[in-house]
Amino acid sequence: MVLDKTCFMMIGNNLEYITSLVNSKTLIYYMKHSIRQVGNGYQISKIFAEQLPIPQISNEAQKPFEILVDYILFAKEQNMKNESSLFEAIIDGMVYDLYFEEDMKKADCFITSRVE
Repeated sequence: MVLDKTCFMMIGNNLEYITSLVNSKTLIYYMKHSIRQVGNGYQISKIFAEQLPIPQISNEAQKPFEILVDYILFAKEQNMKNESSLFEAIIDGMVYDLYFEEDMKKADCFITSRVE
């Protein structure tokens, strides 16, 4: 991997929660349609990153996301592809719940309360 000119990194609080959202299918779809694609990646400026629609939820509500990120990282380190894919799918469902709560509940697909 080669960095072009400027490199940004995220520091601060709630990084596992933010990581779970940014790597979810929902935000990847949003980014594909909102920012410039460069090769196999995306060119995200600081201004754009600050405007990502990250739902503000309590620290307690963030815990399941954080735990699942830890599970995914562990599974990937152990080459447990099926398990990491399962945990990623669970996070995707939980992210759908954040952005489309009414629709997910109406369709009886709301999983966040089950995961907690």
